[in-house]
Amino acid sequence: MKSLPEVYDALLEDARDGVAAAAYGPSADEAGPLYEGLVDSFQGLAICNLLQPYDAEQFRTDLVFAAGARRQFLQLCQRDAAAPAARALSRTEALFCAVAARDDALAGDLVRLGPAEWVADAEYEDDFCYHALVSHAATPEAARPLPPPDVLLGRAAAVLDGGTTPRLEAAAALAGGDAGRFRLAFDDLLVERAAWADEMVPHQGDQPLFVAARHVFVEGLALLALADARGWPMPDAYVFCPELARLAPTDALPRDLFADVVPFLRESRRERGLPA
Repeated sequence: MKSLPEVYDALLEDARDGVAAAAYGPSADEAGPLYEGLVDSFQGLAICNLLQPYDAEQFRTDLVFAAGARRQFLQLCQRDAAAPAARALSRTEALFCAVAARDDALAGDLVRLGPAEWVADAEYEDDFCYHALVSHAATPEAARPLPPPDVLLGRAAAVLDGGTTPRLEAAAALAGGDAGRFRLAFDDLLVERAAWADEMVPHQGDQPLFVAARHVFVEGLALLALADARGWPMPDAYVFCPELARLAPTDALPRDLFADVVPFLRESRRERGLPA
């Protein structure tokens, strides 16, 4: 398994290559894998910056960059009137990145620009229901076009033959305003996460994002942020969710890399007579 510095270097190279590729302005139908990779790379960099130099604000910045990559992809889809498989709601963890970074406006953009229905050939229906429930919890106004929480919970239960999962229990607790249920579900989710991390080592132990993500659980941090926003005390020290990573709301959010850098790179290519 790679060391953390090796993981950081690999993720940084991938992020740089991805931003440069984005500057070419690919069409939405071609761009899905590129932007999915950018979300992963910046999420991994966020975790590395949290674990090694213990830099919480760089952690926030990289999470915003990860979510910003998804926003730009969704904007491309809107521009091109395209609906590639990568547009499906649950294809990335970008929404979790925005919520964990406490960037409400960015989370709202992701939900507003994203699909409002399940994409059957691109995602599992229970995953769609869960991400839609988190969308409702994070940004209710933007999530209005999505099916309402009670419908989503019913659909997920039907898919799971009446069963449930810790994720869905946590989402149901957020929808129902039940702090006690949320705490129990969150504890179960962390147990599930630990089992997943151990199980996946033989299969993904050489993948940079996995090496980072097995130590810090961005989805869990997003759920804790939603609980915090409701005033639910969650004071425990949670495995995979270090205190340093539980970011407070701030007005000093980083600028969107993809609003600034990509147009700059495109203009630079035009000035040099290269296709932009």
